Amino acid sequence: MSGGTENNRYIVQVFVGALSQHYEALSVEASKQTTSEEIVSCIVERLSLADSPGGSYELAEVIGDSVGQECKERRLGPTESPVANMLLWPKIVHSQQEYYRFYLREKLNDSLWTDSFTMDPQLIRDYFYRFLYQPKDREYPDLCQLPDLNEQVLLDNLRARFIAGHIYTYVGSILIAVNPFKFHPIYNPKYVKLYQNRRLGPELPPHIFAVADAAYHCMLKERRNQCIVISGESGSGASESEKHLLHLQQVEDYNYLNKSGCYILDNVDENYEFSRLKQSMEMVGFTPEKQRRLFAVLSAVLLLGNVDFQPRKSAYHHDEAVGVRNPEVVLLISELLRVKQETLLQALTAKRARASGETLVINYRLPEAIAARDAMAKCLYGALFDWIVLQVNHALLSKKDTLRDHQGNSIGVLDIFGFEDFGLCNSFEQFCINYANEHLQYYFNQHVFKYEQEEYRKEGIRWKDIAFMDNTVCLQLIEGKPSGLLCMLDDQCNFPGATNETLLQKFNSVHKENNFYEIPQRREAAFIVRHYAGKVKYQVAEMREKNLDLMRQDIVGVLKNSSMAFVRELVGADPVAVFRWAIVRAFFRGVGTFVGCGDNLYYHQPSVSSVLLYECLENVILLQLTSNRIRLLTGM
Repeated sequence: MSGGTENNRYIVQVFVGALSQHYEALSVEASKQTTSEEIVSCIVERLSLADSPGGSYELAEVIGDSVGQECKERRLGPTESPVANMLLWPKIVHSQQEYYRFYLREKLNDSLWTDSFTMDPQLIRDYFYRFLYQPKDREYPDLCQLPDLNEQVLLDNLRARFIAGHIYTYVGSILIAVNPFKFHPIYNPKYVKLYQNRRLGPELPPHIFAVADAAYHCMLKERRNQCIVISGESGSGASESEKHLLHLQQVEDYNYLNKSGCYILDNVDENYEFSRLKQSMEMVGFTPEKQRRLFAVLSAVLLLGNVDFQPRKSAYHHDEAVGVRNPEVVLLISELLRVKQETLLQALTAKRARASGETLVINYRLPEAIAARDAMAKCLYGALFDWIVLQVNHALLSKKDTLRDHQGNSIGVLDIFGFEDFGLCNSFEQFCINYANEHLQYYFNQHVFKYEQEEYRKEGIRWKDIAFMDNTVCLQLIEGKPSGLLCMLDDQCNFPGATNETLLQKFNSVHKENNFYEIPQRREAAFIVRHYAGKVKYQVAEMREKNLDLMRQDIVGVLKNSSMAFVRELVGADPVAVFRWAIVRAFFRGVGTFVGCGDNLYYHQPSVSSVLLYECLENVILLQLTSNRIRLLTGM
């Protein structure tokens, strides 16, 4: 922009970015009385952008520097004076690389999200200086506003906001949430109404309702399905269930729940939360009788983890057969599932095999008995989870949704396992979960860094490329063929005589030179993978067994013979197929939507509202995923 002439005429330079292949900027002569709309009309007409000049474009005031450390933008109202704004800019800039410009932008035509600007010069001046000169010791509701973007500054800002009671923070259109471990009264109808029809931005504090409303309006405006991605460590604070179903036991009494050592949460009334859960379930069609059956099966799953084994008394010196140490727990499980206690005891301690027309009973050793017990728990838990989702989806369908000609759109929520590191307790479950998160991180690398910076270049925004860790080599270490860790694990599962020890030897011999693979300094049955979030040591014990994840037919027979129709319904005609297909179907649909929205983000305008929920509770996983399931999750 250049200075004015004697008759108070000024040259306004407007940068057009990707809107023109021939011009970087155009100049217009204007006075203080010339409106933004008039300048837009002139520019649009000269560029032949539309039949009705100025009808779908507007001016934006941009302040930044040539190296891209800061870039701030404000849309001008149609009656604002660009010249008046120019005269408010500092006469002497603080850096030779600092710039002040007008850009031509496509207008946001959503009438519900329009901005109004007051033409009070003092108000504009105050707003401008607050906009440009931000103190270095403040906390920012949007990390994109940080004066210096690095890991320490980012963490310090999140900590400062958390201490001030602000649990939500934006990163552009992404939302970070830090778990406060207590209830915040910001989820009532008043807040719902407050965030309705409001664009994501500085007008209101960051909130999950803003993301939900943005997804809703994108769905209505673009008539396309939306996807909200939730990623982060899930909370493991299990609610206290009904006393007659959980038999007066507390969370710490369940082996499946007490691994994290977190049993209670401060300022959380779990009895009240559980009553709210039951009320919510009733609202979506779970009658008291359905809830009773659901909690009965869930109680059985939790109690299965408490079944303990001990060596049987035998006359044979080398007999490693085991029996149940606490049969009273098996009695409770049999009552909850309506199966015979004796039949259940036999299924947990022995298997039947046919040879030469005869049925042989083969007693389990301790590892086999534990695997059979956990397989039963996982089968029941997975089938119950799938049944709950089916019931909720059915309840949420309206009559018009069931018609063939229904063309409505939807908002999908993909809640993915968060990155996990349990110190010396990382096993196959954490390996699969962290592998899925590596793929999620790869997605964000591509769409948040690579594709976004390409958009900046197309728009003519000067930007210094941000270096980010490329985790492609780590993914190749895990999933590559034929020498990736998962591929080698599958091979060892099919190789006769292979053990977890031979599996580790194979890993070490093939990948000892890989920069993303490490062998522990002291000799132990473990290996280390350098993930994007840090190094994680995985114990190789039981990896082969967990990857196979076999469902014993004896246990299938026990569940199919239950006198409770609900249990028989859960396991179905083929519980193994039902269980595995339910997992595949759920993940495939979720990731299909996720990837589809990712493609839309790259090839079209961004239409995905992504949410990163970083919570501080450790996760308790009852459902162990095989590598084949995870491969389906990631599309391999």
